[in-house]
Amino acid sequence: MTPMALPEDAAARAGLVRRLRDTGLLTPDRSLSFRELAVLVLAATGPERLRTVKDMAEAMRVNKPSITRATDRLAALGLVQRRTSRSDLRQVTISATPGGEQRLAEICAALAPQPPAAPTGGAA
Repeated sequence: MTPMALPEDAAARAGLVRRLRDTGLLTPDRSLSFRELAVLVLAATGPERLRTVKDMAEAMRVNKPSITRATDRLAALGLVQRRTSRSDLRQVTISATPGGEQRLAEICAALAPQPPAAPTGGAA
């Protein structure tokens, strides 16, 4: 799966949310916050070094509890899973479940630029 670039400025994020809402991917029962979407993207496509709560928080410039809350909701939706490191029980790695990867693929497909429609009919 190709990583999805997430905008950093508020206006671009708002535009992304509007596009997702227009596709039907942000209905109340399927809604994800921008932070949850960013965590899902990192969990599905980020390098291994960015899949811990601590590293995600640093990469996104937010506190660890923010990532934990997003991860809690994503886990409740079955989109991510947590794994505790065997060597350091304080370290938790987040990864996307097959359902999370499918959901992200749907989002990416909905946001992908669509080719222009081919002209129909017409005289030659």
